[in-house]
Parts: sequence; C-alpha cells; structure tokens
Amino acid sequence: MNYANKWTSPGYEHKMNSAYPSFGSNCANFVSQALHEGGMTLTRLWNYSTVLPDKLTTRAWMNADSNYSYMKHYSHSYDSLDNVWKAWQGSILYVDWTSNNEIDHAMFVVGVVVKDGKANPVIDQKTENRHQITLTESLQHAHEQGKNNMTWYGLQYRYD
Repeated sequence: MNYANKWTSPGYEHKMNSAYPSFGSNCANFVSQALHEGGMTLTRLWNYSTVLPDKLTTRAWMNADSNYSYMKHYSHSYDSLDNVWKAWQGSILYVDWTSNNEIDHAMFVVGVVVKDGKANPVIDQKTENRHQITLTESLQHAHEQGKNNMTWYGLQYRYD
C-alpha cells in the first residue's frame, strides 16, 4: 500500500519508478510493481526486465488482461471477488471498458471507506494517475469519458 500511495501521490503524478521499466500504458506495470515491492516473488510467467523491457518483460507483468489471468490462475495469492464493492486493502480491481471480454485496466486497492454502512474501496492507479480515489469516483471518471458499458472484475489477496 505504501508503494502505491507514494507513486501516485502529488509530485509523482507523472513519474514512474526508474528501477522498473516504463511502457505507454502503465496500469498493470504499476500494479505489478506494487505487488513486487510488497514481497510477491517473481516467476518465469510474471517478471520484468530493465535491459530489454519490451522483449523480456512478461505480458502478465505489463498487460492488464494477462495480469488478471496470471494473478487469478497462477499466482496462488488471489481469489476471485464476486462483487468489486467487497474489495479491501490488497485487492486488485480490473475493468473491461467495452465489455468485449478483454480487460483494459488494472488498479490497486489501498483501503476502504465506509459511509452509511456501505463500503467503498479506495484505489491507486497509473494511466491515468489517480491517488486514493474511491471506486465511486473511478466510476464517475469513466462515465465522464463516455465509458458506460463496463465489466468489472476483482481479485482479493489471500491473507492466510
């Protein structure tokens, strides 16, 4: 959570950690960085390269759709959420902006706020940089951009 909060906070909006590769779209890359900095072990399928990033960084590291598939099926660290509103700290939220069965965006849940008995996940993300915004605010931004036919997915970290 600390890593995600730092690299999305004011002053870091347009920056990426130079210890990692940077790509045109950095949402899954950013989620992967936060997970790696939090202690998740690199694997043959989920890895990055600073030497030849475009050739040696795995799709599971830098692509939202592949990241979701890896985290869900191969990481052994995440379980599917049946409802993204139940996401809590450590969860990863994904969205398919056009409901075409290909995930376009990934974001990291850094907390939850509760108001009137209802939980609202708080997220950090890159591309476009967002720092500690609620899922409600994320949905508002999407609707303002004309994204009205979305499918959301969530993975919850196994705290066992």
